[in-house]
Amino acid sequence: MLKQEYQNCVNACLETAQACDDCATACMKESNVLELSHCIKLNQECAVICRSAAELIGMKSDYSLIICHLVATACSDCAEECEHHAAMGMEHCKVCAEICRNCVEVTNVLLGVVEKEFHEEHLVKADPGEAVEAPKKKKKHSSALVAASLWRSPVGHSMPHTYTDVKGSSGLGNTGPYPTYEQDR
Repeated sequence: MLKQEYQNCVNACLETAQACDDCATACMKESNVLELSHCIKLNQECAVICRSAAELIGMKSDYSLIICHLVATACSDCAEECEHHAAMGMEHCKVCAEICRNCVEVTNVLLGVVEKEFHEEHLVKADPGEAVEAPKKKKKHSSALVAASLWRSPVGHSMPHTYTDVKGSSGLGNTGPYPTYEQDR
């Protein structure tokens, strides 16, 4: 079961995603839609970030600290833009800005919890009152995974990349989905 701070953040993220979707839809129906293009873009991005964050925070992801920072930044930027349009009488932007600001507050509360948990997890007590850094876990080498994600398009087609063949010559080619890196040898 999730701690209450985690659950509050998940709920706030889902509410924010819906508010951002609603705001973007309403903005697209306005007569000055071109002037609202940045607002629409921020709404769409914030909605995607919040939906993804809700899932990851809900599973207490190892990336919760980074995710909380991203959510707070995206929601703050979205709220700022919506507040600008709310001042011009756009009620949907006013509602979205309020919900985004609430999400920032809830996320900042969780951020404090996550930072505390991170600190407790990575520090061990040597003597009473003395904190010592815990031994670091050996990191898995992930450059092949990162390379695969960077050089693959969303539909799975390989993108051209620089590769090194068995003989050591380099060039631009599309010989497969994974580039070769010196550090992987």
